[in-house]
Amino acid sequence: MSQVDAEDIFARTFDYIARLINVPISVFGIITNIFHFRILAQKSMRSSPVFTIMMFAMSSFSETFSKKSTANRIAITVTLISFFYNLLCCLLKYSITPKIEPICHGEGPYYIIGGTKTNSHARIIFTFFDGITELFQLIFFTYSTVFLSRFIREASRKKVMKNVEERKTEKTEALILFTLLPFFAFMFPTIMANFSYPILVNFNRVPTVITMSAKLLTMLQTINASSHSIVCILMSSQYRDAAKVKCGPKRMRSTSVSG
Repeated sequence: MSQVDAEDIFARTFDYIARLINVPISVFGIITNIFHFRILAQKSMRSSPVFTIMMFAMSSFSETFSKKSTANRIAITVTLISFFYNLLCCLLKYSITPKIEPICHGEGPYYIIGGTKTNSHARIIFTFFDGITELFQLIFFTYSTVFLSRFIREASRKKVMKNVEERKTEKTEALILFTLLPFFAFMFPTIMANFSYPILVNFNRVPTVITMSAKLLTMLQTINASSHSIVCILMSSQYRDAAKVKCGPKRMRSTSVSG
């Protein structure tokens, strides 16, 4: 009993410290992503397919750069998917516990909190389907990234760059690899954890290392998302020029516009 209590105390302490560290990282990420969005929103950045995909990856801002009919179709599709997903969740919960006591006594209130065995069964099912969804995301993201890399490589062969120094500073493929490799490093263990959770829960206890790894991976994903703008500045001359125009002095902006 003392070992279990010590393990629980350690897990709770680690969770508290991880959340405490993740707060300033998230605040920093919000600031850098606002800067990142301001740079990507410029017209000069839309000529590059990499930065266009980065722009569309910023969730709801994708509708801004699409036609009104396309935006309406996106909104309707997302609404229908979320509606049927919530309906499926309700059907699964009802099939697991078809009868809920009308009076909150015994284990009734704990079902709402999430403490009954029936609710844990529902959580296992949802976690398993979440792992399947993330696995499909991993497959499609890998395919689209490889396709994009081949497209950029073929385009770079056809295009003759006038300046040799520009060829050295423009590292588009390295920029793609930076966004791809951390995705594999952080997402793949999360998928494995979601698949292993339904199996390990049968032993009435999930190892602490899985929950700790999930917290750590969340923190690393936040750091990775916060560093995209910094990496773009270091690897892309086009991004640096756009940042100078957007955030530089007014004289520099007027010169670039007039030129």
